[in-house]
Amino acid sequence: MSSVRKRYASASRPGLARRFYVAGYVVLACGLLAAALVYTYAPADASYQLPYSRQDDAQVERLGGRAAVWVLHFNRWFLGLWHGRQLAWTLAGLSLAIALLCLLAGRSLSATMPFGTRPRK
Repeated sequence: MSSVRKRYASASRPGLARRFYVAGYVVLACGLLAAALVYTYAPADASYQLPYSRQDDAQVERLGGRAAVWVLHFNRWFLGLWHGRQLAWTLAGLSLAIALLCLLAGRSLSATMPFGTRPRK
């Protein structure tokens, strides 16, 4: 076996690619199922929000500047993602992203050789 064939034989791993494909589909199925359950059983009107007032914004701006106010607003938004029905959408998005990464990794591992390179016989 030539050195080129040895190199590409070790690079093509159909078993590992299959594992990534299976992991991607399992993550997608479990994530969407969990998101559906959370969406079904979460109360519709119970949204988690921290107490907010413009006086808080003014005080934070005096202490830390306008950037601190932006960070405070981002923090409030981010904390809101983990409660109620918003959590279901967050779970669905995260499971979709992770499954897509697994499927792309499996696809890149399933390619036996890069385009245009063929070992000589």
